[in-house]
Amino acid sequence: MSRAVLARLRIGPQRRTVSSVAGRTAVCVLLLALMFGTLAAGTLRSSDALDTIGHGAGRQVIATADLYYALSDADIQVATLLLYKDVGEHRRNTAHTRFEQRRAEVTEALLQAHDLAGDDEAQRETVATIMELYGHYEELASRAVFLAERSDYPSGELPGPVLELYREAEDVMSGQLLPYAYNLALENGTVVRRTYDDVDSSLVLSRITVALTSIAALAGLVWLQLHAARRFRRVLNLGLILATGLTLLYGVTGQIVLSSEREALTEAKVEAFDPAFALARARAVSNSAYGDQIKYFVDPARAQIHAQTYYDKSQTLAYLDSDNLSAYQERVKGTDIAGLDGLLGDALVGDGPSREMAAIFRTLQNADRAMRDSGDIDELKNVQAAYASYEGRLDELMRTHTQRFDDAVADGERAVADFGFLLPAAFLSVIAFIVAGLVPRLREFA
Repeated sequence: MSRAVLARLRIGPQRRTVSSVAGRTAVCVLLLALMFGTLAAGTLRSSDALDTIGHGAGRQVIATADLYYALSDADIQVATLLLYKDVGEHRRNTAHTRFEQRRAEVTEALLQAHDLAGDDEAQRETVATIMELYGHYEELASRAVFLAERSDYPSGELPGPVLELYREAEDVMSGQLLPYAYNLALENGTVVRRTYDDVDSSLVLSRITVALTSIAALAGLVWLQLHAARRFRRVLNLGLILATGLTLLYGVTGQIVLSSEREALTEAKVEAFDPAFALARARAVSNSAYGDQIKYFVDPARAQIHAQTYYDKSQTLAYLDSDNLSAYQERVKGTDIAGLDGLLGDALVGDGPSREMAAIFRTLQNADRAMRDSGDIDELKNVQAAYASYEGRLDELMRTHTQRFDDAVADGERAVADFGFLLPAAFLSVIAFIVAGLVPRLREFA
């Protein structure tokens, strides 16, 4: 038989070998692409969620809670300026200074909320409405303060024209501005909750998918290794061994990273953001309730209205079954508010300083009770001292949870950034090892 005939007889098996190896290699590459693709999709999803919670809607929630606080505190300073007409320049200057500070904070919070709203037209319109209403409130409040400064009256006995102007301003604040600001915070809080719920479920599914595709990719590489050993008559192929080892490494590492991302999201949302958001709202509602304590003396004709709104806000902070403010304050004396329904109860669950916070809240309610029982404006000093202690502790707890929130988001982002950068390089490395392991053998076989 001639050499030409023998060469032609060898070509058939060689081509079949090349085709079979190439086919199995293509299957392995496809399985690897699925594995690394699901890993990339999972990390990208968690990265987007961290960005939304840590820098988008989550930040907007805090900004709008700060907006509510700044609005209510600005109104408190106006009420203080009107109430204390004959108590010296120091208190009035302090109120003026704090009002200007709050006005700057309102402007900053509105601008931040507007920027964070992005392309959400409804959110932007809400922020624009708040801006417009606050301008109207400032006009009315400024006229009331201007008229009061040119009137002579004892503290707690506002002239009719001053009181009428302030009533108009207070109606804008309590009836429109504060509800808008509060609802804006709640809407963004809902966005954060939905984002977390969606991603939490998605990460569970991603871990299952990554596990399945990793097993399939490893099985494919083992299958290719066995096939190459039979065809090339070599037991081990270093390139395929390295490719298999790297695939196993990233399959396991991917599970660890996705698990870590889920834990980071849980810590950021459930263990840090939720308490921080509850405390931010508690701080805002508490400050508004403190404003009702001052307005109790500013507008005697509406004293009972302000007492009722103070009671309603106290129930929002820590709910206790009661018929009126007196009954509520009696129950507060013997109750630990941690764990109760309400903003404070939600935020203080599992918190070490919760008993201390509960004691400060009881002191504030006791001071309020003494003030209303006496009807003496001088008792307001004790309320102010109790509220200053209460607000200071609340601010401290809020800073603690906010820092924890920032740390959790930063940790999660670092993990995703590092792993996301390595994924394309790892995929290309696995392909390179496969090629390096097979091409020389195919050339030898040829």
